[in-house]
Amino acid sequence: MSGATLTLTGSGSAVLVEPLTNDGTITVNNTSLGLDRNSSVLLTNESDGVINLVGAAPLIFDVQSGTATFTNLGKLNSSSTSTATISTPITNASSGKVSVQSGELLLSSSIHPNFGIVTIGDGSAASSLVVSGQYLQSAGVTTVAL
Repeated sequence: MSGATLTLTGSGSAVLVEPLTNDGTITVNNTSLGLDRNSSVLLTNESDGVINLVGAAPLIFDVQSGTATFTNLGKLNSSSTSTATISTPITNASSGKVSVQSGELLLSSSIHPNFGIVTIGDGSAASSLVVSGQYLQSAGVTTVAL
């Protein structure tokens, strides 16, 4: 998606069956984005890409359980009113920025390497990062704002 905007809103889910490279804006608002392919679907958020997780329960999930991958080179913003969930392994690359601005961001798969910047909270709203599995801080920075 070169410079485009994709907004997913409402109940149900959209499912990707081919790799998606985003250098525009994707907003997942109270719905889900599934990654499904026989071997793997690559979701790559490029350095100028933005992914926003908003609403009550935004979800990025792996339909095949363990075959999809998600690489963040750009910005991933979570400002959910409750819990936003990413249930596929996500790698936050050295140029990647993850910001949990409100609500909870749940990373619920096996391994989540961080080489970039992860910021939890901005001091104005309750926010948290919950990891089920391994959060690997190999480089980069994880900051909790009070």
